[in-house]
Amino acid sequence: MKKLLTVLLAISFILGLSRPSFACVGARVMAMGGAFTGLADDINSVYWNPAGLTQLENKQITYTMTLANRDEYNYDDFIAYAQPIEDVGTIGVSFINSGYDQSPFFELVDHWFVFSYGREVGGNLSLGFNIRNRTLEINLKSFNVKDDDSALEIDLAMFWKPRDNLSAGLLIQNLNEPKLFDVKQKINVRPGIAFKPNDKLTLTFDIYDFLGETEDEGTDVSQDLRFGIEGWITEMLALRGGLYHINSKTDEAKAFTFGTGFILPEMPLSIDYCLQYWMDMPSDADVDEFTHQLGITYKW
Repeated sequence: MKKLLTVLLAISFILGLSRPSFACVGARVMAMGGAFTGLADDINSVYWNPAGLTQLENKQITYTMTLANRDEYNYDDFIAYAQPIEDVGTIGVSFINSGYDQSPFFELVDHWFVFSYGREVGGNLSLGFNIRNRTLEINLKSFNVKDDDSALEIDLAMFWKPRDNLSAGLLIQNLNEPKLFDVKQKINVRPGIAFKPNDKLTLTFDIYDFLGETEDEGTDVSQDLRFGIEGWITEMLALRGGLYHINSKTDEAKAFTFGTGFILPEMPLSIDYCLQYWMDMPSDADVDEFTHQLGITYKW
């Protein structure tokens, strides 16, 4: 019992910290400010909106690595594979290596194994879901105490494309409100839209925690706004930018994001880079203001 209570106190402390831990997966997506729910047009949809997987026309595999702030940023490695299956829909599997190791006192290891599915149901509407097995391990180094727990988490998703240049999406994370170490994971409703003024330009907009479930928590990211832009300069080179949680009441959650994408000539391989600049990081925080990510995607 003493061991469990110690771990629970550690979790409460860790989850209450304000730090650049909110950002998510995919170098392309994060370069666009983490606004992707309404676009969901590549394999990153396995996290952002599995209903959007119906837009994939071929098999895709991707890997994104966080290059800086790996001990503070809570998504260090992201690996995913997706495949459309005729008359069935599109399936995907992914793994996220997450967690923190910020001090000599505690370490958190967080692993996600995810199965994703999306299917078009008619009227330019697609539905999808994620079934995620999440394992959380807490290591209190100072007390030589270690414990772990796991939970099955369920997401539901919707994607609607009424016009070729306009789409909307909705992700409902943790619909079943799973518990880890007896701490309930709150439902996170995340709507988004995407608009393409022309073939080379895409604008995206998302709202994080639309229902305001985190409003009374130490880290308040309720109804935070995310904006993204992607422009293809040539057929092989894209430039991207974004505003991440720009209106957040938690200053440390705000970031400018920048990036680029490059498609290799005559190869179904793309390389994406993302730079996140955390705007209001406290001067005494042991965190670099810049986070770099690199992603590689192969299609066939």
